[in-house]
Amino acid sequence: MSDIADIAVIEIENALNQQISNFRQKINRVGISSPVCAICGEVIPSARQKAVPGCRLCLDCQEEREKMPTGNEKLYKDLGEVRGMLMGLDKRFNSLDRRLERMEQKQDDILKKTTRNSVVCSGVFSAAISLIVSQFK
Repeated sequence: MSDIADIAVIEIENALNQQISNFRQKINRVGISSPVCAICGEVIPSARQKAVPGCRLCLDCQEEREKMPTGNEKLYKDLGEVRGMLMGLDKRFNSLDRRLERMEQKQDDILKKTTRNSVVCSGVFSAAISLIVSQFK
């Protein structure tokens, strides 16, 4: 029974893949360009959309794709997803780095105030000791 189900799943996948392929070819023939890259998600400049009707990739991703041997679309898609995740991590790292810089600045400000207050207190304390000592002389 599972053999029939496996065969049915394979047939359905093949039919869906064929429909997707036909749809993509139809869109490319019509010449409708995607506003964002299908790999990295970056905006495709309108000049590229007009110059290359039906484009789906930004220039960088298209050049990388052309360098890769055919048949590696899944690998290339995975690479794009990893690139997207790395860009997200890089943004988070930069945000955390800025927060750390602000915290270090606040720490420096507190240290300066503490040092200044310590010097003032030290001077007041010394004056008080001198006054007390002069009272007993």
